[in-house]
Amino acid sequence: MMDDKVNSFEILRRYQTLTQRQRQVCDLVVLSHSKEEIAQLMSIPVDNVVLYRQMVMSKMGAKDMHHLVNMLHRMKSSSF
Repeated sequence: MMDDKVNSFEILRRYQTLTQRQRQVCDLVVLSHSKEEIAQLMSIPVDNVVLYRQMVMSKMGAKDMHHLVNMLHRMKSSSF
């Protein structure tokens, strides 16, 4: 599994490549918000949320949303 091989520093490095909007979407995904809720909270169309999520998944190297959430929890629980 990729998550086992990626250390917290690499996850942080990948997270730092995200744009501000991508980070906002990412952080709301981790909080279990739906794409509709994220769109409403950010005042953007749902289609944009979908695109941001796709870009986040690609940049983070996550195979699915569960993997992404696990990676981010791991990053946030690490002390650097």
